[in-house]
Amino acid sequence: MTASLRLIAPAKVNLGLRVLGRRPDGYHELRTVFHAIDLCDDLDVTWQDEAAGPSLSIQETGATGLPVAAGEENLVVRAARAIEDEVGLPLRARFTLRKRIPAGAGLGGGSSDAAAALRLGNRLLGDPLDDRVLLRLAVRLGADVPFFLLGDTCAGAGIGEELEPVEPAPRLSFVLVLPPFGTSTAAVFKTLSAALIDPSAVDSFRSIESARTAVWAAENPHDNDLEAAAMVCTPGLRPLRDALVEAGVSGVRMSGSGSTLFAAYGTRAEAEQTAESAERAIGDVFGARVLIASSSGPRPEIQAMPGGGS
Repeated sequence: MTASLRLIAPAKVNLGLRVLGRRPDGYHELRTVFHAIDLCDDLDVTWQDEAAGPSLSIQETGATGLPVAAGEENLVVRAARAIEDEVGLPLRARFTLRKRIPAGAGLGGGSSDAAAALRLGNRLLGDPLDDRVLLRLAVRLGADVPFFLLGDTCAGAGIGEELEPVEPAPRLSFVLVLPPFGTSTAAVFKTLSAALIDPSAVDSFRSIESARTAVWAAENPHDNDLEAAAMVCTPGLRPLRDALVEAGVSGVRMSGSGSTLFAAYGTRAEAEQTAESAERAIGDVFGARVLIASSSGPRPEIQAMPGGGS
């Protein structure tokens, strides 16, 4: 078998996130709306007849935040191993990851890479696993991974794995403020557990229709219940947020468990104007990057690489 494939792995923002409480299994019950954006990693894969199993090389291209796990700890390799275990065959694949999405940023970069690896590995083997099986493997890899098998915009429940596409999906422009540091998801949830949210506070997330009116409109930003806990765990986050608010950046919110702060707008012109204000506000003091992103739409398609190499 000879094949070389590429798949774009988009980031996401949470347009709203509520935590209902801690579940018996130790996870937290969530209500959220995932929204894919066009800040992306690239994942290439090449079949190697002589290899014993999957391997991974990582090229970091401007990503900041927490260190990116390598080797068997990386979600790309873990996804490949999950496919091997499911089909009972070695996945002789060499993955090359070009990393642009910061780790520990609340943008789902590692989860998106894992979903891309599931799709690419399955394709290399001739698609032996259907979507139902890939979803089951995705849940085992992480709570955000299932969303990236679908893409676009989805309402999420459970730990985030119970998904329903939102249609029509919004098309927005975003100002992303990426600190030079990341946050620990485990630490954020541990801090939050001391003050869990009353389930009555999440009524607006109980149906797709109510989420449509309450969550993603640019002019009606929804809260993120993890934000206060993230501010405690990551002291540099609060002054950064305060600086943006004081500069007049409206609707600033946090994605996931942080550390990315963002604001959503109906047009790119609005986002560009706000990005200028954000850059003036943070200057060189915080070491943060300001990027403009847009809704990325449906999940990307797998592309064959010309020339048979990555």
